[in-house]
Amino acid sequence: IDIQNQDNHFTGKIITWVFEYVPQNEKQTNRIFKRTTNLDLNEIGLIRSLLLSKHFKELPPDDSIVGWKKGLDGYSYHFEYSTRDCYTFKSYWSPISQGILKEAVLVQSIVDSVLKISSANKELKDFLKDVPFESYYTDGGSHAVLKVLTRKERRKYRRERKRFLRKEH
Repeated sequence: IDIQNQDNHFTGKIITWVFEYVPQNEKQTNRIFKRTTNLDLNEIGLIRSLLLSKHFKELPPDDSIVGWKKGLDGYSYHFEYSTRDCYTFKSYWSPISQGILKEAVLVQSIVDSVLKISSANKELKDFLKDVPFESYYTDGGSHAVLKVLTRKERRKYRRERKRFLRKEH
């Protein structure tokens, strides 16, 4: 979710993308499927209020919170805030896995609220139904999907990749 301010005019959008995964015996396409959905001013205002709240602004990143565990699975949330005079970046690995750690409860509450306000979960579900790739992964490869296909479907995707590669060259 990206919210920007240009001359006190706020815009916001949900940006979702996946990278095509191509079988090893085929040439890589480097294709990306991306969708951008605009947020309305009410959604933008509510999200900004949450992220600019005193409780969240004063919350340190997870590596500065005593007792916050790290891992390789689960979800990570990254929050970036910048003005002309200030820049902050906070990252939180899997707050839901941190038990009753008060900071984790706060982060998860804010994440849940932002996702609800923006309908991001519904957007993601709709987006994933429309992905035009046989197999794909998210940034960093943390989430991969391999569709189970019939031979006919597999040939269709292979032909599409070959057509794409011919256009590119």
